[in-house]
Parts: sequence; structure tokens; C-alpha cells
Amino acid sequence: MRVPKGNIFKGFSESNKKVTQREKELITEGIKGEPGDHRDFLDNIKNILKTNKKYTIYKEYDEGFSKIEDNILELNKKALENLNEISEIYYKMKVRIVGEDKIIEKVLPAEKTYLYLETEEGDILEGTPKVIKPNFFIVILDNDVRKSFLDLIIDVFNLEETADKRLIEFWRDLLFKFIDDQDLSYVDFYRLYKDSGGKREYQTILGAKGHVLGPQDPMDLYYIGNILKNEEIMEDFNIIDQEIRKLRNLHRSTGRKMRLIIREILRGKLNPDHLSFDEYLFYEKIKDGVFEVLEIERSAVSHNS
Repeated sequence: MRVPKGNIFKGFSESNKKVTQREKELITEGIKGEPGDHRDFLDNIKNILKTNKKYTIYKEYDEGFSKIEDNILELNKKALENLNEISEIYYKMKVRIVGEDKIIEKVLPAEKTYLYLETEEGDILEGTPKVIKPNFFIVILDNDVRKSFLDLIIDVFNLEETADKRLIEFWRDLLFKFIDDQDLSYVDFYRLYKDSGGKREYQTILGAKGHVLGPQDPMDLYYIGNILKNEEIMEDFNIIDQEIRKLRNLHRSTGRKMRLIIREILRGKLNPDHLSFDEYLFYEKIKDGVFEVLEIERSAVSHNS
């Protein structure tokens, strides 16, 4: 059989010299099948090892092999379980409802964006929980931590049939998740962007925080796709850009209206009767969702997919 020498067959060559004529006959009688039929040959070798006491030592080796195979299967099973375990990053916030003394807790997904202000008189910005700090003010639309500003615009203006929300948010969700999973600063991200071929200046790329709906230059989407190693973004960057362009002006004008409403809520001076129809629709979505951030903590939650 041309079996190589090794620890498993240690002593086999020496013991083979001492095989009696009757043992040779037993082996010859036990092997059936045509020459070259390796499967029958090996099966019959196993049968001989099981039925002849002189070969019980090889039965032990067989059992050893079975144990090794079982261990390998168990290790593969554990590796698969670990592969299926997903770690999601969340931000736990303690917030105070504006106009009330009530303090509650919110758990925000790391990749989602929210409207926020750094001060009561500050600009209305949009960004992920990563950029929000204590004493900032945050807006949670419809009391739903997964509802984005884009969701609100599409709902209010009935754009479900004309805007591809998935394409617009897909690249942003992946980008924000990547930044948070890797715990990157935006300076770190800018270096990756430049290394991928990006031409824009740092202040422009700060829009990646979520302040804008999408980059002005569609090639920036391609560079982001390259950083994320995502072929869909790299192949469809022009299509994504077209969807962003459809809503860019509406996103800006709606942001200006929201700024007025939120500031008036913070001042406690908002009179809903003085709002236009569109403004009132927005007010209904945010009237109970403006909070002052008291504490914020980054955490990971693991679960099986």
C-alpha cells in the first residue's frame, strides 16, 4: 500500500516481518473485489482489523481517527457560530424632555442620523450619535430612533414612488457603521479618503458626518465605496448621485423650516396656529421629540443572526 512510516504506523515494518503463514492467508482470504477496487480493499482491511485479535492495535488507531474527526467537526461548528454572531454598536443616552423635568433613556443605533443642535441658538445639524455630546439638543422624529430626516421628508411629501430611499441611505448607513465599528475619527476617515484618490478638502468631507444628503461630486461616492470595499456603491455611484440630486433642494428647504420650529420649541414660544400647513405637519412629527442630552455612552450588543 506504500504506507509512509510515521508515529501511527511505528513498528509496523518490524512486526510485518514476523507475520505467520496463517496470518498471510487470513489477509488474502479477507480481501475481495477486483484489483484496483480501492474502496472494497479498504473496507475489507477494516473488517479484518475488527475480527482478528492480532490486529486490535489498529482498531485503536481507527478510534483515534474518529475522535480527531469529531473534534474537527466541533471546531467547525463553533467557528460557524462565531461567524454568525453580529456585534451592533449603540449609543445609550440619558435625555431630558425639553419643557419638562422628566428624564428618560434612549438607545440609538450608531449608523442612524439625527437632527441636533450644539446650543439653543446654534445651527440645526444632522449627524450620527458619534458626534453628539452632553448638553447638545437632539430631535427624535415620531419618537422612533430609527426614523431619519429623509424618512420624514418622503412621508410628508408622499415621495415613496419617486425617490429611492434605500439607495440614498444605503451608502450612508454603511459608511457611518464602518466609521463607528472601526472607532475612526473624521480625520482618520479623511486620510482614507485621500488615500483612495479623493480630491476634496477636509472641511467639505466633514459632510460625511451627516450634515448633507450626499456629496456634490459623485466620484466621492466611488471613493467611499472603495474604502468600504463595497462593489454596489462603486458600480452604482452615478445612480445613487441621481437619486440624491432629486431631493437635495427639498432637503435644504425642509431643514430651514425645521430650524425655525425647533428653535421656537426650545424657547417655549411656539404657537402652532401661526404655522403653515407644511410646517404644522413637521411640528406634529417633532413636538414631543426634542431632548437635551445629559449623558451618552457607546456600547456594543452581540447577538446571533
